[in-house]
Amino acid sequence: MFSKKKSRVFKTLAFRLTFWYVILLAVLSLTVFVLVYIRLTYTLSHRLDQVLSSDIKEFEELYNKQGIGPLKSEFQRKAASGGVKRVYFRMYSSGLELLASSDMSQWKGLEHKRVNLKNMLCGQEVLQTVKLPEREYGIRVIYKKTDDGHIFEIGSSLEDNKELMEDFSETFGWGLSTILVLGSIVGWFLANRAMSGVKRVTRTAVRIGKGDLNHRVPIGREGLEIHDLALAFN
Repeated sequence: MFSKKKSRVFKTLAFRLTFWYVILLAVLSLTVFVLVYIRLTYTLSHRLDQVLSSDIKEFEELYNKQGIGPLKSEFQRKAASGGVKRVYFRMYSSGLELLASSDMSQWKGLEHKRVNLKNMLCGQEVLQTVKLPEREYGIRVIYKKTDDGHIFEIGSSLEDNKELMEDFSETFGWGLSTILVLGSIVGWFLANRAMSGVKRVTRTAVRIGKGDLNHRVPIGREGLEIHDLALAFN
């Protein structure tokens, strides 16, 4: 008996309206999520590139004014401040000999394309994303060649950006689930309310079919279509 009632519910127009309402709600929500996700990813990436470019210019200015000595101390200070696992700083000579570096103990296996660096133009910034086998997250790296041919290199872990996007995805997942559940309830309520006039017509037709020829359909407020249907039936 229960299974028959359940089967009838699935065949009702109210159920179909609710189903398509929830599907539409899910599609629109996912579309918004994708657009926001793409925009947020771009914004975080662009902001990190700006920070790296700003650090490069700061180091270059320090090097031009005070030489390589203070630069080594500044590398160590900024790495300690940002976290030696999250950022690193290096400087090479024109022959790619290491001149200054922050603590690189947490960056094993990090290499670069030496030929490409040698062919860099002075004043040009080169940005790339690299992946280390022992690290879960990628690294954003910027290179810049100074007027005297030396090369700055700064690397920053993408861990913070990735974790933020993961948190955003998780929050959206919970939010979407809540929206779909509430949307299903509201959709079912509205669909049933919209179909209540049709149910009144059906009940009246059944009573007339049983011989109650004086019965009429009560006029409700569901809308003009239901109102006209009730009038026509009456």
